[in-house]
Amino acid sequence: MERRVLIPHDISPSALQTAGSGLPVSTFSGETMGTYWNAHVLIPREICEQECQHTITKAFQEVIDQMNHWDSSSELSRFNSSPAGTWHHLSNEFYEVLRQAIEISQLTHGAFDPTVGKLVNMYGFGPQTPLPHPPSAQEVSTARNLTGWKQLKYGERDHQIFQAGGVTLDLSSIAKGYAVDNAVRALKAQGVHSCLVEIGGEFRGEGCKADGKPWWVNLEQTGSQNSPAEITAALCGLSLATSGVSIKQRTLDGKLYTHLVDPHTSQTITDELVSVSVLAPCCMEADAWATALFVLGLEDGLKMAAQYKLMAYFRYLDDSAIVEQYTEEFASLLD
Repeated sequence: MERRVLIPHDISPSALQTAGSGLPVSTFSGETMGTYWNAHVLIPREICEQECQHTITKAFQEVIDQMNHWDSSSELSRFNSSPAGTWHHLSNEFYEVLRQAIEISQLTHGAFDPTVGKLVNMYGFGPQTPLPHPPSAQEVSTARNLTGWKQLKYGERDHQIFQAGGVTLDLSSIAKGYAVDNAVRALKAQGVHSCLVEIGGEFRGEGCKADGKPWWVNLEQTGSQNSPAEITAALCGLSLATSGVSIKQRTLDGKLYTHLVDPHTSQTITDELVSVSVLAPCCMEADAWATALFVLGLEDGLKMAAQYKLMAYFRYLDDSAIVEQYTEEFASLLD
């Protein structure tokens, strides 16, 4: 099958400093945030592998301690369970992620919304015990009344956020990407110049391998004859995130529900889109935009991606075939 490749336009000379270094690729893996993680690192000779692995897992744990809605002791969970009318001081990392989430909420007119926690819980994809039956119109209405990013009030100087009452944050569509960025940032501070870090299909690549080759990552493909040709991206100073609903699904009384909720309709998404992939400099941005564009759907998602000049790739079903569409910015990287 034909293969296509994505190459970044601008590669900094510093990205090639590990070329010819002779450093081997050290590989680490494990579980975090309910999924798997992998890291491929060219470790400088003065750093041992155990130090490097500790740096990665510590960076992940910082995000878990702050933004994990499955952990009742995390900052996010404490905010979600707090009484109405209270202010809460946020750690710097939590505040950075929330600000990015709110910014993308504004740009997408609420298609991306960090306050959908009540709706996600109601459909059985959050930390609360799922309903044994499809949610009623009243249950949907109650959850919807407690949803909306515009309810979030925050103080920029002191990094505080206001709990209006019943607002439930869910940062799962942006926190994994941030955790990848956090790990890469920590590795670079340790002296690492080249690495590829992934959490559950969200990637960020920096630098190159010792032979001068980039970190190659395949975009999600089905491998069937009715699929477009495979695309492989060179992640050199780039991140890749993909959003879809094929994994997290449940059926109640014959109706399919998925983990992605449209904040405008309060319903889960089961339309013709298969996946949306976004390339961006940081993984947090790619992660959030991939979710937002998937929620918007093919037509509106493509329009918004074009409006903001995003490197976005859409896959959708047309009869039994998988068809692709992408933005000009994405096409410009195809060789």
